[in-house]
Amino acid sequence: GIQGWVNNSTNEPLISPIDGIYYNFENTTVIGYDKIYVSTNPNLFIRTGTLTINANVFENSLIETITFPDTLIEINANAFKNCSKLLNIELPDSAILKNNVFYDCAKLKTVTWRTVSNETKITELPDLTFFNCTSLTNLTLPNSLITINHASCRQTGITSLIIPNNVETIGILAFGDCYSLTEVVLSDSITLLDNSAFALCTSLSKLTVNNKKLSELITIRNYAFGNCPITSFEPFENLMIINPAVFFNTKIVSAVINPNIQNIYSESFKDCSELQTVYMTYDPNGENILCRYTFDESYIEDQKTTVMINFLNGGIQGW
Repeated sequence: GIQGWVNNSTNEPLISPIDGIYYNFENTTVIGYDKIYVSTNPNLFIRTGTLTINANVFENSLIETITFPDTLIEINANAFKNCSKLLNIELPDSAILKNNVFYDCAKLKTVTWRTVSNETKITELPDLTFFNCTSLTNLTLPNSLITINHASCRQTGITSLIIPNNVETIGILAFGDCYSLTEVVLSDSITLLDNSAFALCTSLSKLTVNNKKLSELITIRNYAFGNCPITSFEPFENLMIINPAVFFNTKIVSAVINPNIQNIYSESFKDCSELQTVYMTYDPNGENILCRYTFDESYIEDQKTTVMINFLNGGIQGW
């Protein structure tokens, strides 16, 4: 809430709330709320014409629902942090979010975005946006999104996920520890899956890609799918590097490694107890020295079953 804003001569509030919400003098920015009003009216409506919600405004409040206007273009850091009774939200895709906006909203169940006729569009899901929203089972991301940042959806309760087609980067631990997540559809435009992007999603068994390939993906970083029970690894056409422990302890049965790979680092497929076959292209006349180091200190020594490596374009030298 807001306290201490009074007229020195009359000792009356300088600004009066509108339906429980305090605005600046231009009525374009939310600057506070009336705690007494919310105690009996937990469903708030932000007036049309509002452009900005200030940082920490509703933090720790007891609101249950809030309606956002199409005119909104910015929600600042921690604005709804730890709103323990907030249930469902629909955001205009014009609203740019800052860090921690819905951090630790324990009862938040559904988040959607609607398309509005505004030139401003959200392109980034910032750090810790929905971190620890453990009841969040339904998340529909906006089509304008390009970047999903650090731990933005970590420890949520989402069960399935479709990454919008324009997303290029999924950041560190963006969806880490989402224990109920069973299925992910990746966008074909992704260029980077950062460290532990989906690590410890212990129910994630189905991983598919729009258009059946990842034509833009260049790098998968450390532990990106570590401890996820995914069963297949589709051929990522432009994949350049697979970093350490990317598929650590997954249930992958076979993997197709494409010829433009530069390196597959140690333990990339370590403890993949179901892995039976790795298909790999090798040009014995080329400069590619991948074959010498690909499985160095990697999964082979950990397998209890026979692993068969089929070289599609020729033999192998120097082993």
